[in-house]
Amino acid sequence: MSPEQNPIAQCCPIPGAAKEPAYCDGAQRLLGTIGDTLYVGGAILSWCLDDERSSPRPCLDSIDWTASSRLLLGLKHDGPLTPRRALRLVTRKERPALVRAIRESARSHRSFRQTIHLTDSRGKQAWVEVSCTVEPEFDAGSTMTLVFQNVSQSRLREAALRREILRRDQMARMAGIGTWSVEIASGELTWSDEVFNIHEMEPGSTPSVGEAIAFYTPEDASVVEERLERLLRDGIPYEIVNRIITAKGNRRWVHALAELELDPDGEPLRIIGSFRDITEQHEAETRLRESEERYMYALEGARDGLWDWVIPTSELHLSPRWKEIIGYADHEIGNHFDEWASRVPEDQREQALKAFEACVSGVTPDYRAEFQMRHKDGSYRWILARGKIMARDAHHQPLRVVGTHTDITEEVEMRNALVAAKEAAEQATTAKSEFLATMSHEIRTPLNGILGLTQVLMGTELGREQANYLNVILGSGTALLEILNDILDLSRTEAGKLVLEDVPFRPAECARSTIELLKHAATKKKNLELQLRVDDDVPEEIMGDPARLRQVLLNLVGNAVKFTESGFVRVTLSTLVGEGDRRDLMISVRDTGIGVTQKDATRLFEAFTQADSTTTRRFGGTGLGLSISRNLVHLMGGVIGCRPHLQGGSVFWVEIPIVEPAAGSAPAATIPELRSSSTAPQRALMAAPRMESIEGPKQPAADPAGDGPSIRALVVEDNPINQIVARRMLEKLGCHVVMVADGQRAVDTTAQEAFDIVFMDCQMPVMDGYESTRLIREREARLGLPRLPIVAMTANAMASDREACRGAGMDDYVSKPVLLDVLRAVIERVVAPSKAA
Repeated sequence: MSPEQNPIAQCCPIPGAAKEPAYCDGAQRLLGTIGDTLYVGGAILSWCLDDERSSPRPCLDSIDWTASSRLLLGLKHDGPLTPRRALRLVTRKERPALVRAIRESARSHRSFRQTIHLTDSRGKQAWVEVSCTVEPEFDAGSTMTLVFQNVSQSRLREAALRREILRRDQMARMAGIGTWSVEIASGELTWSDEVFNIHEMEPGSTPSVGEAIAFYTPEDASVVEERLERLLRDGIPYEIVNRIITAKGNRRWVHALAELELDPDGEPLRIIGSFRDITEQHEAETRLRESEERYMYALEGARDGLWDWVIPTSELHLSPRWKEIIGYADHEIGNHFDEWASRVPEDQREQALKAFEACVSGVTPDYRAEFQMRHKDGSYRWILARGKIMARDAHHQPLRVVGTHTDITEEVEMRNALVAAKEAAEQATTAKSEFLATMSHEIRTPLNGILGLTQVLMGTELGREQANYLNVILGSGTALLEILNDILDLSRTEAGKLVLEDVPFRPAECARSTIELLKHAATKKKNLELQLRVDDDVPEEIMGDPARLRQVLLNLVGNAVKFTESGFVRVTLSTLVGEGDRRDLMISVRDTGIGVTQKDATRLFEAFTQADSTTTRRFGGTGLGLSISRNLVHLMGGVIGCRPHLQGGSVFWVEIPIVEPAAGSAPAATIPELRSSSTAPQRALMAAPRMESIEGPKQPAADPAGDGPSIRALVVEDNPINQIVARRMLEKLGCHVVMVADGQRAVDTTAQEAFDIVFMDCQMPVMDGYESTRLIREREARLGLPRLPIVAMTANAMASDREACRGAGMDDYVSKPVLLDVLRAVIERVVAPSKAA
């Protein structure tokens, strides 16, 4: 090749340049061989000295490329490739830096290595690593050898590796996990940012291994050192939980993992590990463990057995106490469902399983069942089982149920005993009520003869001495009747069988009529002043039972009159404002009598109780009135009490809630109607005779019929004495009396004759009064006959007897013994409207 054809000689016109092509060819062949072997590209570039700028410059018109270089760059083998053309393959951004690096290398004769991003002739992008070495030649220039290697795959792998490392670091940070490593050769310790955070240190100043171990508490540091030694000696990884004291002095629980990384020859290269702050988790576990321990202590203290059932696996745990309840030691029976099921009676087992299914399905929030379990000794123990769903899966299906067994055998036996005692008490109460009803009936029958004939006899010609004797008999009989009524009232209120009415009435009129009944005994015999004061805010009408309220007032005012020799008795009605819209009617009875101590005030309302025995001997009485009044007031929803007055005497008071009648309700009944109401207690109606003077005979009562035709009365009575009493009393009232002895004759007689009123006994042979009344009412309805007034005249004085009479169709009720005034009032009330109709 001639010098004109040699591009290197043209670029470098220096002595000896003609020999250069041989050198270049050898280098070219060597570079090509290396490229083919290592799959890399290469080029040889000559440089010359620029005289004007005294700096090297490349011979840009000639560069020798190996075949592998052309293949790497996507170029044809036969086409020329100038440096300028090659530089255009490099990205515009990286091109200046590459040129500067080549110039600097040519000038300083230093090698360099640089990775560039280029696009080959086919438009394919690649990362290429350029390695450059420079050999000086003569004094005019240098030869530069460039080696090109496609590092795209390694770059991609590095990028993927960096992304993976970044992802893992992010996940570790999110999980609160730090990583660390120790190089075996150098002992260099590396911490991730999270490890610094856990130690409360700023990242960057990594401590030595010894300093890192010093963060552990003294008792834990030795454990860490021992485990590290075992790891290095035996290659055994470790996992430990220890405590550290951070740079800021805070104690933390940490979880550390470590294992050994080996080199390709199997020699230890480094220790790698993780570090995680588990303080909150450890404290939570500690609290849970302490809670479970306290729960177990509580269970042991409460003597409850524990059961724990994992439903998906059917795994069941039964505590030792669970087994002890039925007489077994822990090792004697297993933890199986059959241990429970085989010891529970079948019917109770089915009920318990139904309750458990209701809890599991969410019908009930908790599981609760009572059943018997067979004890080891063959007896049965009553068990209270309770449980709760402790865990559910994503589909809300139960995973775990935890509960207890409590031995309630003694409680059940006590409960059964209480039930038996209650039933026995109810039977005793029923027997007592039946006894009282029978006693009342048997006493009232002869007492009816005594009082009835006494009243009839008092209407005849009598001397003063005879009249006084009869008044004593009448007063004594009336007092006996009141005692009998008090006993019946007390029995009914204590048994809860007394039912109050709920009708509108006027409280002021109720109090006024009570005072009128007691006026004679107060003013004529003792010269007492009876006073009534009604405040303006007292409602004109309220709802309640006026007869029972008047019974309470008769007791309170009657006692005040009885225990007061001089002065006054004042009844005051007022209102009290309570919480919300509540208002109470306040009734107080103030007297100037013997008074009562605060000690006695607390027990006066007990049955058969008075202030002291002297009072009983002086004033008499059974001590039942206040007890009955207390029971009645409680039934009304109120309270009753008493207290001594500062100026002497005493004050008894009653508070009952005010319920005003609804708009459009029936008007309040008048006091006469209340006095003669079929449901009014006979005791209230009988109070007046007790207070009557016994100085002279009572005047004969006026005939209710007046001057008109006599009243035809049919008396249905089987007792001969009662027949005589009824006939004489009714004849004294001007009635024409027809007498029959049983209910069947009453049905027949009323069908044949006309009567204005029928007085019907209830207990009779052949046919009782209830059935007789029903048959008469059925005949009236069938034939369209007018209603015949029928009044019960019976010794059955219980509340249930009154209801039975009303239910049979009777119009009114009079209990024996019958007083003449009561009989007159009934005739006036029943017969007069009937005749008017």
